[in-house]
Amino acid sequence: MSSTPNEPITSLRVLRGPNIWSTCTVLQIEVKTSHFPIHDWHAADELLRSQKIEGTHASEFATWLARAVIKIQREGRSPVEFHAVQAADTPEHMLVIVEYEEELVGKAALDLALRWLAALTSGEPFDLAQEWETFTDLAYDVRLGNSTRPAAHAARARGIPFYRLDSESLVQLGQGCRQRRIQRSTTDRTGFIANGIASDKTVTKKLIAEMGIPVPQGCAVTNVEDAVQAANDLGFPVVVKPQDGDYGNGVTMRILTEDGVRSAFAEAHQWGETVLVEHHVTGHLFRLLVIGGKLIAAVRREPWFVVGDGRSTLLELIEAANYDARRGSDYVSPFVLVQQQTGEWPQLTDDHRAHDSVPALDETVRLTDDIYLRNDGVHLDQTDLVHPDIVRMVVDATSIVGLDIAGLDVIATDLTLPPSEQEFAVLEVNPEPGIILHMEPRCIPPRPIGEAIVDTLFANPNDARIPVTVVLGDESDFSIAQQMSAGKSNVGLASRNGSWLNDIPLGSPVASLHDHTTRLFRHPRTEALVVHVTLNDVLREGLPFDRCDNLVEGTITVDGPNSRRERLAYARVQSTLCRKA
Repeated sequence: MSSTPNEPITSLRVLRGPNIWSTCTVLQIEVKTSHFPIHDWHAADELLRSQKIEGTHASEFATWLARAVIKIQREGRSPVEFHAVQAADTPEHMLVIVEYEEELVGKAALDLALRWLAALTSGEPFDLAQEWETFTDLAYDVRLGNSTRPAAHAARARGIPFYRLDSESLVQLGQGCRQRRIQRSTTDRTGFIANGIASDKTVTKKLIAEMGIPVPQGCAVTNVEDAVQAANDLGFPVVVKPQDGDYGNGVTMRILTEDGVRSAFAEAHQWGETVLVEHHVTGHLFRLLVIGGKLIAAVRREPWFVVGDGRSTLLELIEAANYDARRGSDYVSPFVLVQQQTGEWPQLTDDHRAHDSVPALDETVRLTDDIYLRNDGVHLDQTDLVHPDIVRMVVDATSIVGLDIAGLDVIATDLTLPPSEQEFAVLEVNPEPGIILHMEPRCIPPRPIGEAIVDTLFANPNDARIPVTVVLGDESDFSIAQQMSAGKSNVGLASRNGSWLNDIPLGSPVASLHDHTTRLFRHPRTEALVVHVTLNDVLREGLPFDRCDNLVEGTITVDGPNSRRERLAYARVQSTLCRKA
């Protein structure tokens, strides 16, 4: 955050666990309420509303700031709600307490709100649109990705703690020796060998075909003449694609001529040395998601299309489709990108109609034949329609490859029919499937993807936790923690002075109590944890855990100048002890 001599913030504390204000993580900000000479707070609230941040009301600076920081974070897709304003110990100072999900995003939202308000006060220009874009870009980069967030949020809803292990998508679910790990849509049960098999489409087809699962006829080639020969042997139309590609990169479908094969081979060869030539199977393309031996979701992929209303031009219909809310803010149509980069629209339809033509009412106009993930497209949920025989086949295919989570690309005429009554084939078994297709806003109601992943890792939420004992009191009471751990194996000890596992120090002793405790929660050998906590620790950084099993009280003093807050801190320790899953 920026800091100047006139900074209205006199102190900022990051409370990374249950605290005297809430069970959620919060920023505790002490501000000078007289810093900004704004008297028309209603006008400031109206400006918030003009930026699609709704729900604020005219109030003093501290209240406005609390609500603004929450609203800005929510625009960055952080699901935060809690905020409060309290009198500080110093006259003309207030405490602003706001929930955060990601610390960097919370601080950035606070910084944006303060600089925005400063510009309102001084009358200086402020490029809010650019600042808004910068903030949302930061929020996108910092928060968990679309394939990791569902499992992390499902774990939290089940009372299972999770810890980010890097700045990307590596996440630990559970504590100590009971931990499991996920990364995007893979888990620590996703085998290296299974991943390698699924990445080789030729091996995958061979293994599942031998088990009676239909696959397209085809072969692998490494030069263009062999590709042409294979296409002639199979009979046109054919499909040409890289052997180990994904997202539809390098795939050309429905090829009818030898020249088409040559062109398609050149495209596929850019993505890998080995290229597959396969018989083109007629039907719709479906993506079926299998997790833990169960079919969890299924969608039918359709190329981009628009439906005429009898009034709008083709270009107007396309522009409206690009910004359909169901696409989500993270996905921009490639048609938009083309228009932004070239300043003009490409020819999109097969019949070469003009951009200013007006499709008839309810007329469907296909914009492309590409149905692969690289160009997104339209996805229609089919989960409740899948025939039991198809369910059995895709679950078996996943098991044969050896994956715990897989996205299977299937060609079929109708998922409600058994494979024996239609042209049906399993094209690919993908080891790291994109699950955004089955989540909001694409799929309403969303399918329980995150819940299914967590269920495969923990039969019971309590299986994710190790026992935690808290020793509450002064520094001299730390000897109680040491006595409690005597004779036990793989017991972690944490205090503000360091962390130890079986009396062996871990990492640097220069860290917060939260960091010392988290270090032991992340250690795969920690079977039990004893944490020494003082009331000042709770006031300074919050509790370093969301639940504890036992409380040992040492010497506790609550008669100083901060006695009221110390009593609140003591009450927070007690309530955290009593929390249930």
